[in-house]
Amino acid sequence: MNPQGIVGTGIALVILAVVFSQPLIDEQVPEPYVVSENYTYQQALVRESQVKKSLWSFPWTPTVTQAQYLIKNTAAWEGSFDLNFQFDNGTDIANRTETIDMRASEEQAVTIKSPLWGESKVTLSVVPPVKTSVQQRMVTKKVSVWGYLPSLLPFIK
Repeated sequence: MNPQGIVGTGIALVILAVVFSQPLIDEQVPEPYVVSENYTYQQALVRESQVKKSLWSFPWTPTVTQAQYLIKNTAAWEGSFDLNFQFDNGTDIANRTETIDMRASEEQAVTIKSPLWGESKVTLSVVPPVKTSVQQRMVTKKVSVWGYLPSLLPFIK
């Protein structure tokens, strides 16, 4: 080969290398991502009353507040719900947490007594479980031609 052909081939190879190194092609590729979805639920206060703290009902036995709530899992999956009860008797505040497992569309009545003597205000906050799933979406990515070179080699002769 003459020197001009070698130089021409070298220049052509450099141009090809520059062209192939540029991200020139938009390609649709699947990409996994995580979706988090909170369970849905309903809660309702059924009753709140004063009851004796102990099993024996003497006239001098102090009373405590007892509350009953109805919790319904309205999600399509079973899960564990955390129930955070707060009791406030005006002087002290106490918290209690209970966990209940519920199937889809199940409802349960939960009864709890205040750990504080006397009448208490009871509030309930429910922490529902979270359902996570992996889904895929199509995203556009720029790819270089080098990624396609092995598939093109059988056509180059």
